[in-house]
Amino acid sequence: MADPFKILVPEIAFDTGTVIFRYVVPGFGDFEERVVFPRPLPTGPAITRLANAAACVIGTSYFKLAPAAAIAIDMPLSPPLLALAEDTYTHGLGEFYVRNGLAFPPDISLTAPPGDDNGSHRDAQAPSGAIVAFGGGKDSHVAADLLARAGIDAEPVSVILAEKVGSRLSGMLDGDLTFIRRTIDPRLIALGRAGRGLNGHIPITAINSVLLTLFAAATGRAQVVFANERAASSPTIKLETGTEVNHQHSKSLGYEALLRAVFDTVPGLDVDYFSILRPTSELWTIRYLVDHCPGALRTFASCNRNFVFEGPSALAEDRNWCLTCSKCVYTAVLLATKMGPNGLKSVMGGNPFEIADNTLHLEKLSGILPAKPWECVGEIEEIAAALDRIYKTPAWAGLPVLDAVEPAFRRRWPNSAALEERYDASFALAGENFIPAPLFSVMTAPEQSR
Repeated sequence: MADPFKILVPEIAFDTGTVIFRYVVPGFGDFEERVVFPRPLPTGPAITRLANAAACVIGTSYFKLAPAAAIAIDMPLSPPLLALAEDTYTHGLGEFYVRNGLAFPPDISLTAPPGDDNGSHRDAQAPSGAIVAFGGGKDSHVAADLLARAGIDAEPVSVILAEKVGSRLSGMLDGDLTFIRRTIDPRLIALGRAGRGLNGHIPITAINSVLLTLFAAATGRAQVVFANERAASSPTIKLETGTEVNHQHSKSLGYEALLRAVFDTVPGLDVDYFSILRPTSELWTIRYLVDHCPGALRTFASCNRNFVFEGPSALAEDRNWCLTCSKCVYTAVLLATKMGPNGLKSVMGGNPFEIADNTLHLEKLSGILPAKPWECVGEIEEIAAALDRIYKTPAWAGLPVLDAVEPAFRRRWPNSAALEERYDASFALAGENFIPAPLFSVMTAPEQSR
């Protein structure tokens, strides 16, 4: 039988706030990753159990080098954490398997010794305040603003892999930003650059969710708040077998429920983890951003090239948008429903609809082509509804990309009235969510519905 991928027991240096994660990859040997928190970690079962959970999800970065049919986990896991791990290494890595031509879903067995406490425990001392995940995009800014409107003291926190990433993110926020620092084993990076082993997408939100919850437990915070919208639960593609694959799986409602089940069984943990934007559409979020967070329009960015720091894809230091990727085109579609070309240029530093090569991006985003981009973008029907509205706005007439796509768009979406209904329906809060009632009431206040 082939050797398994091994997840070893993490080592915690409580006084320095450092956790060392160790893995054994078949054919490649031992790997070690360090995560450093900005403050010391208190001793106790909650921190230890959350470190174990973090070890499971961080392991995806190393597992993908040489995917094994078996995963051996050295520490005891509760049933909810074992279920989370199984989902993470199957559906959480769905894009990785598909884009590398591997079987999906994979046939993987996970084993862990029994004995982890599966009872729900709560600390007698009530925590307060929140940790809010910050990634620089529109969602992060809206989440932070909603918490502020609710009177919740929220600390923005980012998990970074390099100081240059931290510098970029700091420039996207007016205020202080706290960092949790991951140092990936340099040998993994070297192997990737040498083309040895496999590479690809991992469920980064899973990693960030557990690390932020560990930090919340260490600092006495009551809530960990992410900003995943309902579109995150929609699949990116459906395979010929009928199996759905979702680039945003670890942002989905189902994965959020798995995480909450894990956190609910951690001894001494009294942290409520949820996504504040779960019932919202992407159009709801962009409208809120424009109407209520005008300062964020100067700083927010959704272009992934903000985090490329060398080579031809690196952005200039004074730019937040490349204007030529699918995320930039997608953001331009959303913004164009709320402003004209001059306003768009003031936000993005240019207009993606003026760049002819972006035609392909728009065709994929709007459903003209069958393959949706492997990116964190919204539902195709909602994008089509937004584009229909743009085509009916005179200020957007005559732009090369929009003009080139319009004939095929009208063939794909001939019922404009249905698109108008879809657009209007996008501003209703809908669907299952785990948002506390007092916070949800802030989202449904009269001034938010205009």
